[in-house]
This record gives sequence, structure tokens and C-alpha cells, in this order.
Amino acid sequence: MRYAINQAGVELIASFEGYVDGVYDDSRGFATCGYGHLLHESAATQADHWRYDGRGRTFFLNLLHEDIQRVAIGPMNTALHASLNQNEVNATASATFNCGPGFVEGTVGADINAHRFAAAANAFMLWDHPSVLTSRREAERRIFLTPVHPSLPFPWLEPWERAAVLEYDELLAHGKDRPRRLVLRAVMTGYRKAIWRAAQGKGGWEILNRRQRYQSLLVRTD
Repeated sequence: MRYAINQAGVELIASFEGYVDGVYDDSRGFATCGYGHLLHESAATQADHWRYDGRGRTFFLNLLHEDIQRVAIGPMNTALHASLNQNEVNATASATFNCGPGFVEGTVGADINAHRFAAAANAFMLWDHPSVLTSRREAERRIFLTPVHPSLPFPWLEPWERAAVLEYDELLAHGKDRPRRLVLRAVMTGYRKAIWRAAQGKGGWEILNRRQRYQSLLVRTD
């Protein structure tokens, strides 16, 4: 079985990762950029800044996609052999990207390979330490258990948000109707700002899929 993450999965992982539009030194002092992409195991140089600063979210999402292929999809293709739907792939890749290959080499992987999918979803919560990871594991578990419907990509989006995202992506992919795309960007910007305001109040970012919804709207309106 060969697994592949889709754009919704990349955006899911991006919603959990910190983002910098350029180069910075991580906690180890290593040059890093975008969504935590490691450049080299030494401090950032001026050449790094010249090459990567200000490249924008689309560029860094592409780097993140490459990292996911190496860090998460590669180990999944080695450890797992059960058929998974796209939501199961995306959720498992997100947790593997965060936790390392051990995530799919232990209990979660054994349950998936034995087709014990409910047990596998529950086993996500064995990887919720430190406690700051609990909300991420809960979100991944919820997506893992969400049935895939052909007309329901981006399962964390509200229906009106999904409609705008899908129409915008279709027009953009074919380079069509720029005026309509501008209208959709304005609409999605309004949705995004409403989520940000709501997240400042009760429940913060960790309810109603706010973090994932915000990220999917942000990458299309930033």
C-alpha cells in the first residue's frame, strides 16, 4: 500500500506548526525557515536570509509538503499495509510528522494493520505528552474517524467556507475569472477574521476546528 497526503492534509499539518515568513534559528540554534523546515545544522547565514526571507506561504507550504513526504509518508509506507481513506492518511501523517516514525511502528500501526480503526484512533491519545499536544491529538483523532465523502474535502470547514474554498481553488487551478476570485478572497478574508475574533473568546482556538479552518482560509487570502 502506498499512501499520499493531499493539500487538505498539508494544510492540516501547517495549522499545527509555527510559521515564519523567512529564516530563523530554532531552539537548537539551527537555521530553519517557514513551517519548521531545517536548512542546516548551524546558525542562519546572510545567504540563507537572502534566499528564503519573504517567500510567502505557498513557497513554504511546498517545502512542508516535501518534509511530510520524508518524515511521515515514508515511515507510513514502510510500517503500514492496510487500506486507508484520505482522512485516515492525513490524520496519521500529521501525528507521525509530529511524533516521529515510532507513532506508526507501535500500537497505532499494529491496530491499523489489523483493521482495528477505532482502537487505532483511540491509541492516538497515547501520544498526548506533553499536555500541550492533547488538543492536536484530539483533532487528528477526530479527522481519522471522519468518513470520507467525495463532495466533502476539507472536513473541518463549515459548509459556507468549504464552498468558497472549492470554488476559489477550481478557478485558480484553471486561471479563470480573476474578478470572481477577488470576490471569493474577500469573502474568505471575512470568514477568516470572524474565526480569529471568535478564537479570542470562549474556547480559544481548540474548539469548532477553528485552527484548521483559519489555516485553510489564510493560505488563500494572505
